[in-house]
Amino acid sequence: MGKVKILIIISLLFILYFQYKRIGDNYSSFTELLSNSKPNNSLLYNKIGERSKLSLNGSETATEQNKTNNEISSIGIEQVKKNSHKLVNSSRKSKEAIEYKNLIKLNNLFYKKREDIPYTGFVSGLKNGKIKNGKIDGLWISYFKNGYLEYKANYKNGMREGQWFEYSGNGNLYEQGLYKNNQREGLWKRYFENGQLSYTVVYEKGKETGNVHSYSEETGALIWKGKYIRGEKTGLWEYYDKDGNVEIKEQYRLGKKEGLTEWFHKNGKLRNIANYIGGVRQDGFWEEYYNNGELRLKGNFLNGKRSGFWEEYWTNGKPKELGKYLNGKRQGTWNYYDSMGQLIRVKDFRKGKEIKF
Repeated sequence: MGKVKILIIISLLFILYFQYKRIGDNYSSFTELLSNSKPNNSLLYNKIGERSKLSLNGSETATEQNKTNNEISSIGIEQVKKNSHKLVNSSRKSKEAIEYKNLIKLNNLFYKKREDIPYTGFVSGLKNGKIKNGKIDGLWISYFKNGYLEYKANYKNGMREGQWFEYSGNGNLYEQGLYKNNQREGLWKRYFENGQLSYTVVYEKGKETGNVHSYSEETGALIWKGKYIRGEKTGLWEYYDKDGNVEIKEQYRLGKKEGLTEWFHKNGKLRNIANYIGGVRQDGFWEEYYNNGELRLKGNFLNGKRSGFWEEYWTNGKPKELGKYLNGKRQGTWNYYDSMGQLIRVKDFRKGKEIKF
């Protein structure tokens, strides 16, 4: 009987041992599973979590904010792009980022679909960034559907503030400049799709102010230049052909042509000239010349339109067309000549339309 009790006790001890070992193994597997299932968001934490903390605390200056944004855009853009991992907010607690397509915009505020409280949190997908109380705040990055950058910019309380970079569909920079209080400020540059400089202009409080230059996509040569004051053309504007020769010179005041406008031939000789007041070509005599110096056209303007008898000539000085205008339209009988000055055709017009008999 004593031996039986001893065997029972030993059996119970073995059972308890194996039960304990099984529980310990399960606990180890469970903890290992938890650790392996955590997303690898260390980069997001370092680059976005810290940025969010700065934004929510509101402790950094504008300069520090731009510096932080530039660091994010240069180091972490590709990692942030289309990332569905959980992001880390300023309190260092994980928060689910909502995809941009699941937001709606009403009265300049962003909302989650089927919710009436302006959204606050991070955004993922083709557009990445942070929204606070329904307004974009901080660095905002947008992508084309092909994965190339569309633009990256800084926002403050829903308004553009700081550097702006916009890209073409092939990934090359299209436009860059600075925003202050949601208005363009300072030097802005625009580029062709091939990366060649297209246009430069200076802004002041959102309006073009100062010298402006435009360049050829093919050669990079200057094709026109001028000056703005508070968004309106002023002073001398010049236009060039692809070889750099002046084609047109015109004067502006308060955004309208004022004074003489001159047209030139490739060899630099005057082609024609006109006088403008308040953007309207002034009445009076008009002459236009070929590049060999021969008269091409002459007539009169009335109320800014061709009026009265007009003559057009071939390059050899022989007449080409002769007739009258009324309110800028051909009227009455017009004679047409060949290059030797021989009459070849006669047409009749009424209010600019040919009358056929």
